[in-house]
Amino acid sequence: MKSFRICFLSLTHRFDDPRILHKEARSLVETGFEVVHIAPALGNYSSHLEHGVRIELYPQTAGLWGRLIKFLWLYKRAVQINADCYHCNEVESWIVGCLCKLFHRRK
Repeated sequence: MKSFRICFLSLTHRFDDPRILHKEARSLVETGFEVVHIAPALGNYSSHLEHGVRIELYPQTAGLWGRLIKFLWLYKRAVQINADCYHCNEVESWIVGCLCKLFHRRK
């Protein structure tokens, strides 16, 4: 049986935010869910596995155009993850979650 995949979407929250990683994502992994957290890379971090949560990082960008690029990159990566459920951590990521719901059909 295939596991249920949950994807956390973050535009501003760090991958290691205690509320997201330890209280939410880690708890879901411990109950048998596959969890991926897409978050901005702050510092010299690379994508990795932490407490069973797959951390997918993307480059941090500045300015209005940088924010738009981050938004588009997050959407593209979220669709590639092909999750059963998307969890949005802030208002900006809600938009990405809604776009996934409207335009992406799970394979």
